[in-house]
Amino acid sequence: LAQAWLKTDAMREPKSRLGWRCQRRSKRITAQLPEPAIVLAGAVGGPLCMFLLTPLRNALTLASQSPERSAWEVYRGVFAEGFGTGWTGGSVTILPSCPQFIVMGPLFHFLEEMFGTAVPAVILTAIAETLVTYGPQTLNAQLAFNAEQQLLAKPPVPLLRPMRPYGPGALAVVVRN
Repeated sequence: LAQAWLKTDAMREPKSRLGWRCQRRSKRITAQLPEPAIVLAGAVGGPLCMFLLTPLRNALTLASQSPERSAWEVYRGVFAEGFGTGWTGGSVTILPSCPQFIVMGPLFHFLEEMFGTAVPAVILTAIAETLVTYGPQTLNAQLAFNAEQQLLAKPPVPLLRPMRPYGPGALAVVVRN
C-alpha cells in the first residue's frame, strides 16, 4: 500500500511552478512506534527504576544543601526515621516516568526525521522531557528536604504543584536533558 501511495504521489503533476518547488522540498515523515516489549519495559521498568532510585535522589538533594556532610551522614539523614523514609516523594515521579521512558525516544527520532538533523530534535526533546518531569522531580526534592527539616524542627519549604512544568532551575534541567 505504501509503495502504491508513493507511485501515485510521484505520478501526480503539480499545477504550477510553485508546486514543483514544494514537491521537491517535501518529504514523507513517518513515525515508527516502538515494539510492544519496549513499551512494556518503559511502562513497568521506567517507573520501577525511578522509584527504586528515590533514596539516591533524596541523598543528592540533602547533600546539595549540606556539602560538608559525608555520604554516610547524608544517607543516615535520608533513612533517619526508618527504611521506608528513604523513598519519601518517590511516588510523585512514577506517573511522569512512563512517558519519559516510552515517548521520548520515538519523539526524538520523529523530530530528527522531520528536521533532517539531530540538533533541533535534541533541543525539542529535552524541552519536552523537562515539561513532563520538572514538576514531579522538584516536588520529590522538596518532600525530601521537608522531611529532614521536620526532624530538625525547622520550617518546611512550600511545595510546588507537580503539574507546573517550569520554575527555578528549569533551564538547567533542559540543558541536562
